[in-house]
Order: sequence, then structure tokens, then C-alpha cells
Amino acid sequence: MTLQYILLLEQICLDCIGMPQSKETGDFGKRLIKAALEKEDIFRGRNIQIDAIPTGSDSIRFDVHIITDTNEPVVLSVSQSLGA
Repeated sequence: MTLQYILLLEQICLDCIGMPQSKETGDFGKRLIKAALEKEDIFRGRNIQIDAIPTGSDSIRFDVHIITDTNEPVVLSVSQSLGA
């Protein structure tokens, strides 16, 4: 199941291509990721925290922390070249 959601995150991050490396780009990506995950029943109502981490002048990594019922975080991470 985790692979399915990593692929979902990678697809969402494609929307960031061509954007500059900035806080606004990170916030945009975080909003897209959160909205997409909240559409999935398995994540609805979960505590989801997303970090946008610049990894280069034209790349970004999103770390998605999903807190489970046992308070154990599941972390999904995806990196994206912005191609800007």
C-alpha cells in the first residue's frame, strides 16, 4: 500500500515542475499533497504533517508524516526536480 501512495505523491509533485525554489512552491506542494491524501478514505481524519525541504537550487523533497492509531508515524518521502 505504501508504494501506491508514494506514486500518488510523485504524480502530485509533477505540478511543481517549472516553479521556482521558494517557500511558496513548498506551501503549494504541501497543499496539493494534503488535499489528495484527504480524499483517500484511509487518510481522512488522520493527523498529517508535511515538510517541504529544499534539496538544491531546483529541487525539493516532501516528507509526509502520518500519525497512526498507535501514535507511530508513517513517513512517505518524495523528491522532485523543479526544472526551473
